[in-house]
Amino acid sequence: MRKPRAACAAFTLGKAQELRDLVAGAGFQNIHIRIHSQLTRYPSLDEYVLGYISGSPMAAAVAALDETTRQALLGDIRTALQDYVDDDGMAAPWESHVLTARK
Repeated sequence: MRKPRAACAAFTLGKAQELRDLVAGAGFQNIHIRIHSQLTRYPSLDEYVLGYISGSPMAAAVAALDETTRQALLGDIRTALQDYVDDDGMAAPWESHVLTARK
């Protein structure tokens, strides 16, 4: 199954150099990028996935899917995230770039 384009929206600019080049191209200087990492816990993988999707740019597209296709999509996501499930639910690391700069 092909991933909806909006599914990747939250993960754009994941490469520090790409982010640095974009900000420098906008005229910013003294660019400093720091990686921030945090463990996200959620009691239920299914609830997490549904909640994440409902608050994302792909919410309308997923809601418009027929039930069979929506369940197949959710099944693919469950499979992809299964390594992050333990006895207490989902525990997934999230990383983000924190950038400061001056103009």
